[in-house]
Amino acid sequence: MAATRKTRAAGEAKTVRRAGTGKKAGKVKLVRRSGTGTGTGTGKTAGNAKAVRRSGTGTRKQAGNAKAVRRSGTGTGTGKKAPEARKAVAQPAVAIGTVLAVPLDDGRWTACQVVGAHEATPCIVHLRWVGDAPPALDALREVPALRIDHHSWPGQLAYHYVEAGPPPPELRVLGLAPVREVGECVAHGSWTGMGLQIGLQARWDALPEDVRRAYKEAPEGDEIELDLGSATSTVRLTTPRISVADGDAPTRWAELDRLPHLTELAYRGRDPAVLAYVRGRPLIGTLAWMAHGQRAIDVRGTNLRELAVEVTAPLTLTLPREVRQLRVSGDPSLLTCVQPGDGRALTLAINAPTGPLGVRGLPALRALEITNVATVEVAPLVAHPELARLELHGELVRVPDIAALAALRRLETLQLFHAYGIDAAAVPIAAQAWPALTRVSIDGYRKADA
Repeated sequence: MAATRKTRAAGEAKTVRRAGTGKKAGKVKLVRRSGTGTGTGTGKTAGNAKAVRRSGTGTRKQAGNAKAVRRSGTGTGTGKKAPEARKAVAQPAVAIGTVLAVPLDDGRWTACQVVGAHEATPCIVHLRWVGDAPPALDALREVPALRIDHHSWPGQLAYHYVEAGPPPPELRVLGLAPVREVGECVAHGSWTGMGLQIGLQARWDALPEDVRRAYKEAPEGDEIELDLGSATSTVRLTTPRISVADGDAPTRWAELDRLPHLTELAYRGRDPAVLAYVRGRPLIGTLAWMAHGQRAIDVRGTNLRELAVEVTAPLTLTLPREVRQLRVSGDPSLLTCVQPGDGRALTLAINAPTGPLGVRGLPALRALEITNVATVEVAPLVAHPELARLELHGELVRVPDIAALAALRRLETLQLFHAYGIDAAAVPIAAQAWPALTRVSIDGYRKADA
């Protein structure tokens, strides 16, 4: 029986039907047919060939990964060699359709799904779900993709490419589900920022409706004059941040109500009424309070996520769980913190420390950044035995007791910037001191240590 063929243009053939069995031979890669007998071709390529049946023989021969196979009715084959096969396209480490649970920095969980890929780079979409524990796959099947409309976002889908390779180990694979349709992916992001937008959206959704409406309806470009008591200031109506300082007259905090976009407040002064004001403005997420003269500051009842304080005398700081970043300038050894979880979800940033490192009350602290230092001793960091990430920034940073870092057994990331003053020979051997270490970055070291 003569062979019959189904062919398409070069590179597009799906099947080739051969004589003898009538079975499909799979995808054909580069197949040139020549000759005049039955089963002869037109010289067009037909796809990826793994098995080839030749007409008139009734037998199948394996062609392996053949780049070109010539066929003719007589078995002599006179066609030219087909072009080289293209290299295989890299595949993403996580299959399209995979749903993953994502931990948030407040201890809750959200989720995302891999909805596409460009070669090995996956595209993920955030899901509009937050819970106290990792979700079951079935609980997410009807959950829509997250649309972002917090602050100035217009309601667009939250999806983007992430870096190639497997996701971070803290993400949990739940299984496969039907892929959500999101359209072409053009944005780029990272696995590490997965929980940011759902957290911001959840905070926005919790705001009073009149606060959200005032934010959205505020006209761009308009300016207003604020009378803050001891000073006046002309600012844009939509300014997101403002600085206030004590003067000859008490600060008129209510004047700031005229700024519907105000999210960050910097205050230099001793008026404790600033805390009452911030509690009444849930849109304010960042407060920096310098020269406060307080011995105790309690920011519970606010909607703060970030707090900066100056420490020049003993200070007790009481934080709600929602505060995720604490920035300290001055002497950190004079600071005592009280927070649910003992600082486990907190990032502590110490700028230009004037005293020993280590803050009381944060034994579960996992992230510490120290900036603007020249010489620093790290032994006091034993107050934070759970520390997983440590960064040191400065000019010609010297750490005389750098060997003491070996006590931080749970360290996963160590970053040293401008570390020319560090004795490389004294740095602990990573494999022995830090079994969980996954990243070391040293920016600047002495030529002798290179």
